[in-house]
Amino acid sequence: MAITFASSILSLLYPKVLTKRNLEVLYEPWLASPYGGPETIALVVRGYTGIFYRSYDASSGTWSGWIALGGMTPDAPSAEVCNGRLYVAVRGTNGDQIWVNSVDLSTSEQSGWEPLDGNTPSAPAMARG
Repeated sequence: MAITFASSILSLLYPKVLTKRNLEVLYEPWLASPYGGPETIALVVRGYTGIFYRSYDASSGTWSGWIALGGMTPDAPSAEVCNGRLYVAVRGTNGDQIWVNSVDLSTSEQSGWEPLDGNTPSAPAMARG
């Protein structure tokens, strides 16, 4: 059900949420929703000037504004929501290293980009365990 809800939100709001700020998206956006229900979902995009996200609160029916995560990637970012945090992974522009950042969706406080061991020739994907 969460995937259906999230897909419906994306298909209805994708053009509006991106053009509101004139954010030019280079890849398909990544929609992350929490397991077990769509209390909050997050839309993560890569634009020309970095990586951005905004969240949707299903209880109030409102989107947050666009929030910059900083960083650059040659691919689309991947993301998941877990325990009120948005986790984002990207392939860096510095030798294909994987970088991760997390955001507290209630305060917008970020952990900052941190490198993981190893490299990848393509975009990373996140999965719930």
